[in-house]
Amino acid sequence: MRSWIECGFKDTKRGGLHWHLTKITDTKRAERHWLAIAVATFWLVGVGNEADAT
Repeated sequence: MRSWIECGFKDTKRGGLHWHLTKITDTKRAERHWLAIAVATFWLVGVGNEADAT
């Protein structure tokens, strides 16, 4: 479990799914991008919890 947590922390520290590489200036597009990042993070945590349970 610790390695899973460390990998997730490292990915988040590196830029939140590469947010810094997008260079988005339009606020509406940025909102949608952040929503996609939030949904992806939620899904990843769910998959990780499910894998840990099995």
